[in-house]
Amino acid sequence: MEDNRVKILYLVNSSEIGGTEKSLLLLIDNIDKTKFDISIVCLRGAGIFTKELKNRNIPVFIFNIKKKPLTIFNVYITVKKINPDIIQSFLFVSNIIGRILGKLAGVKVIISSQRSVDKWRKWYHWKIDRLTSKFTTLIISNSFSGKKVLIEKGKINPKKI
Repeated sequence: MEDNRVKILYLVNSSEIGGTEKSLLLLIDNIDKTKFDISIVCLRGAGIFTKELKNRNIPVFIFNIKKKPLTIFNVYITVKKINPDIIQSFLFVSNIIGRILGKLAGVKVIISSQRSVDKWRKWYHWKIDRLTSKFTTLIISNSFSGKKVLIEKGKINPKKI
C-alpha cells in the first residue's frame, strides 16, 4: 500500500520543554496523521521533550551537535533518508541548519520560525539569517514584533514572512 501522506520533518534545538516545544507538541497532537507523516530531529540531545514525542509514537532522531559538531553530517543523512516534502525549523540554530540542509537535500518546502525578537543576536547572526533566508519558502513569526525585527534588523524580504 502506497503512503500518500505529506512528510513533514520538524527541526528543533532543545530536548527540554519550553514554549516552542509546547507549541510543537500541541501541533503534533492536533495534526491529521492520516494526511501527514511527522518526524522530528532534535539537535541537542535527549530529554523530556524527546520522551514526550516517543510516548506519542513520533519518530525522533536525536543528535548532539553542540558536543559533536561533525554530527551535522549525520543530520544531513537523516534528512536525505526521510526525504521530507516539508522541513519546518524552530529557533536560530535549527533555522540555519534546516535551511542549509533542506536546500542541499532538495527539500521543496523549507519553513523557518521566528519565536521572539532575539535581543541577544549580534550583527553576524543577522547576516547569517539574511543569507540563509534565501533558501526558505516561508518564515512564520508568532508575533508582529518578531516580524518587524526580521524586516528591520534581518533585512528579510517581508513577502517571505
